Amino acid sequence: MTAEQHPALALRSLVKRFDAKMAVAGVDLTVPAGSFYGLLGPNGAGKTTTLSMAVGLLRPDAGGAWVLGHDVWADPVRAKQLLGVMPDGVRLFDRLSGAELLAYHGLLRGMDPAVVDQRAAENRHWSRSS
Repeated sequence: MTAEQHPALALRSLVKRFDAKMAVAGVDLTVPAGSFYGLLGPNGAGKTTTLSMAVGLLRPDAGGAWVLGHDVWADPVRAKQLLGVMPDGVRLFDRLSGAELLAYHGLLRGMDPAVVDQRAAENRHWSRSS
C-alpha cells in the first residue's frame, strides 16, 4: 500500500488507564487522508488522552496508532515527521511574529531550515488571502 492508500490516522483498540481510572476504553477510529475530524465530549471523556496516544506523546496500555501507515510506537520518528500537533496550553511568545513562531517550532523539532522558510512563506500568503 502507498501512503495515499493508508488512512491519515488509524487508531485500533486504544486503551489507557491511570491507576483505577479507565481514561480510554478501546477506541477505534479511522481518519481518511484529506479529511478533517475533531473529538468532542465533556471534560474527562478521554479526548486529550486519546490524541496524546495517537501522536506519540503518551504510550497506550493496549492498542496502536498509525499515521499514513506508520506505527507511531514502532517507528516514532517517521510517524512524527508526518504529522503536526497543537497541544493544549502552548506557550506563545508575545514578541515573535507568526513566521518567527513557525520557524522556532520547526527548527526546534529538527526540520530543514529551507522547509521551515517555505512553510512560513506559505503561511504569510494564506494569512493575507483570508
